[in-house]
Amino acid sequence: MNEAMTIPHKLTTPLWRALWFPAIVALSVIYAFLPFESFLRQPFWDLAVYRENFGSGYHERVLNALNGQLDVVASLTREHAWLAIVVALRDWTGSFENAFTVVSMCACLVFLAVTIRSCGWLLALVMLFHPLMTTLLMSQIRSALAMAVIYVAWRWRDLLVMGPSPTDNGGQTMHEEQSNSQHAWLSWTWALRGALAIMACFIHTAMVVMLLLLAGSYLVSHLARKSQPQALVAMVGVISLGVLILSPARFLLLNTLGDRRAEYNVDVTSIIDLVMWGAFAAFFLVRAARCLARPESVFAVICLSVFIATSLVGTQSSRVFVLTIPVFMGLFRDFNGVEYRGLLCWLFATTALYLKYWYPVT
Repeated sequence: MNEAMTIPHKLTTPLWRALWFPAIVALSVIYAFLPFESFLRQPFWDLAVYRENFGSGYHERVLNALNGQLDVVASLTREHAWLAIVVALRDWTGSFENAFTVVSMCACLVFLAVTIRSCGWLLALVMLFHPLMTTLLMSQIRSALAMAVIYVAWRWRDLLVMGPSPTDNGGQTMHEEQSNSQHAWLSWTWALRGALAIMACFIHTAMVVMLLLLAGSYLVSHLARKSQPQALVAMVGVISLGVLILSPARFLLLNTLGDRRAEYNVDVTSIIDLVMWGAFAAFFLVRAARCLARPESVFAVICLSVFIATSLVGTQSSRVFVLTIPVFMGLFRDFNGVEYRGLLCWLFATTALYLKYWYPVT
């Protein structure tokens, strides 16, 4: 493991544990109030849609259409949990704009905590200001909030600095850690975490796909302990399922459910994006054995592969990958020496290109 990616022992002391949460809260508050939209080359299109929809009373029409009846399919496709959360925050903060800021703040807090625990403060702060992450946390706030809820259910220890850090786990893989803590899954927290995962799907239906890919990553990692070839075959199968769901089957499924997004057009990812992120996929093939040992690493690689594959067939699904950047950054610890430095150089170079495009130089 690269020494640069480990967390010093002093950071696991009681003082650090006490300061951890206030520190990431303060950073999240500052981040949510930064005027990104005022100096970005492109406006926040998704946020503009939310402003228009809630300003026109869309939420009232959708929620009133239930007429007090329980309709799980309608609640899932219309994402009633998202509407209810924003309305509740509007009532608490006084305006929809303030509600959106609170959502960004909460999502940033969770994403930042998971990223720091995956790769350390330096890379976490670099990625926090990456245009893709900025767009997710400040504009695509529904996706960010839904994935943050999944991270809370899945990686809740990262928020409280409990248990071994993913970047300094004393030689244990995540599988070994979980094998030694099976009782945690049988406790009352399992029901709460399951409820949070379900709620995430009612905030954004795409979380159903993310949970399927996450479950698939655990299957792949489990098979890797017995047979790497079987694990790789299973991994290809999970990637293929993700591509199928997000490309040809997507429109059929959304039409069947009567989801309005079946009619949405999407922009195809540029060749430059594919080259940038495809290089990372090639890097990680070098450390496939170590990657397969950890479900979170498998999850990140699966989502990256789904993004690349769907882009090649003309479907935009970059958000599937962007949502996993917090755990994707943990893959860096599988490299050392020249490989690690090369990976960092490629990360900083591609980030600089994104910054040049998104943030105009005056």
